[in-house]
Amino acid sequence: RTVWSTIVVNPAVGVCLGANLCLGCAMVITDFLVSIQMERDFGMSRTVNGLASTISTLVAVPCFYFSDDLIRKYGHFRIMIYSQCLCVAQLVLHSMITKEVSLLILPLSTLKGAVFACHWSASVDFINKSVDPHLASTSQILLTWCYWTLGGGVGYTFWSWMYDQVGAGPTFLLGAGSLLVNMALLRLGVLAAARRARKE
Repeated sequence: RTVWSTIVVNPAVGVCLGANLCLGCAMVITDFLVSIQMERDFGMSRTVNGLASTISTLVAVPCFYFSDDLIRKYGHFRIMIYSQCLCVAQLVLHSMITKEVSLLILPLSTLKGAVFACHWSASVDFINKSVDPHLASTSQILLTWCYWTLGGGVGYTFWSWMYDQVGAGPTFLLGAGSLLVNMALLRLGVLAAARRARKE
């Protein structure tokens, strides 16, 4: 069985891949555009910029560590949806930040680490448990490709263009809106996959 036939048999795998593609696209805003905003719009030093990245990385560590407990308690797709809700909140809050309160970016960096760690750990675990063992490596490569390569590639191009056209605030809000649409589709996809599984 190939990964593609697995997606046909178990559509939830495709839903998971699609969710990662969309989040990978949106996370470009928090990973890349916020960094540009800090330097270009707020005149913040690269030291502060690096500190923001360090904070998000440190927060990700306990999220990864307790990921098994979270998955057992809430389930894979609920964690994905909660993570994307958290990303929406982060983007909305970022849209309100001005130069006078730009240091608030540092505490907001905690959300970026939590979003990535929770969503990624739930996705990796779900894919591992949903495909045949001999497809584990291929499926993880596909997951990585969806998040980093395709999602990130589209995100870097589109969101950078939006940032140049309308500025940071509207770009962040549009990113939040795109994730809200994605969450609705994610929820519908989960329900459809569950109905199909019950019929089989």
